[in-house]
Amino acid sequence: MEVRCIKLGVCSFKVNYFYAEHAHRHAELDLVLCGRCIMAFGQERVALRAGEGVLVASGTPHSFMVSDSQPCCISQFEFEVQDAPPDARRLLGGEEPFYRFSRCGDLKLCLADLHRYRADTSFREYAARLFSLEFEKLLLLLQLHAKQSLREAGRAENELATGLLRYLNSHFSEDIDFEAYARQHKISSSYLRRIFLRHVGLNGLNYLTALRMEKAKELLLNSELPVSEIALQAGYHSPAYFSNVFRKKVGLSPSGFRSQPNGNVV
Repeated sequence: MEVRCIKLGVCSFKVNYFYAEHAHRHAELDLVLCGRCIMAFGQERVALRAGEGVLVASGTPHSFMVSDSQPCCISQFEFEVQDAPPDARRLLGGEEPFYRFSRCGDLKLCLADLHRYRADTSFREYAARLFSLEFEKLLLLLQLHAKQSLREAGRAENELATGLLRYLNSHFSEDIDFEAYARQHKISSSYLRRIFLRHVGLNGLNYLTALRMEKAKELLLNSELPVSEIALQAGYHSPAYFSNVFRKKVGLSPSGFRSQPNGNVV
């Protein structure tokens, strides 16, 4: 395994510093030493504070910004690996675009040692061997942190998906604003849509429509309410739009569905 060190050291950034979206062929490890910053991956933003970090896989577009309250100091390592083991290739090569880490004390020590060995000009051969060994240790630690990151992300995603499910189940007859729901939970709407689809198997709008159709069918079969009132109770302000959606999803108009014998309901 051969390591090409592209950048290794501590970088300080002023308040409101911004680095526009970019991507590179190598991996990047950033650990926040003090202050706060935000790494953005498309519409997904990851807020980081001291003791936290992120591993950016090669080829992943990302941008970087510092908060408006205080400067930020980061230990940064940009590197490329030739002939890496399969686990390391998956970790660094984009199987996941990035991993967010917390409690990064061990990674911080590793980077400090790597910097020290790389800067040692007294015993170059000895320092190079120590650098290689320390890098192997870093890869192992990154794999452990990545597994923990996936577990934590999975729990967080499950809570978000379950929360949105509960919200839709209780408020399906109201105006639903997925963008506002995402902002309330401090996540992007694209991230919310992605995790809901992953955990539920339907996107949020299709699930909401299914809930509304079930409510409409229940009212059509078990009440004499006019279609306009059923549309309102199912979450539609326009009876015409409700009828169009109902026909598309059920295959019959609301009145046609209501006229079916209960045993032959579509």
